Amino acid sequence: MPDRARFVIHIALLLLITLLARPASAYVLSPNVVQSNTAVPQLSAPAQSREGYFVLRLSEAPTQNLMVEYSTDESFQKVERRYPWFGDFQSMTLTGFGDGNHYFRLITGSNETAAGSEQHTQLSNVVLVQVDHYSLTHALILFGFGGVLFVILVVIILQQHRRSQEHD
Repeated sequence: MPDRARFVIHIALLLLITLLARPASAYVLSPNVVQSNTAVPQLSAPAQSREGYFVLRLSEAPTQNLMVEYSTDESFQKVERRYPWFGDFQSMTLTGFGDGNHYFRLITGSNETAAGSEQHTQLSNVVLVQVDHYSLTHALILFGFGGVLFVILVVIILQQHRRSQEHD
């Protein structure tokens, strides 16, 4: 395939992907208004993660601006971070979490009150993800096992290469 045709195909695919990945706010008239006739989305996540990353899932595609609040406290007295929910996707991957309990919930986009403070409406249930990384001993054993397999593979490749050179 000529380079020009390949370039045109790539640009067309990029344009198509960009047009299909619309933000959730494209579906509502006002991003600050919670639609009363829409069902409350249910948030789900794995109960435990051994690697420090996991996927949050919605029961249905979002129809408004959503944010995920993260806290290490079940009552959300102190919100550690807020993650905007991108587009109309039903899942979000989060990574980089240390050992411990991590709580997540969905809220609407911010509404500013007369006092200047932000007001958020909680939309979903609170989910708990417990992160418990593998021990260092376990990681070193796996690393050593991988190293041994790598050495065996290199030795076999070198031996087979020498044999093929001798027969030629």
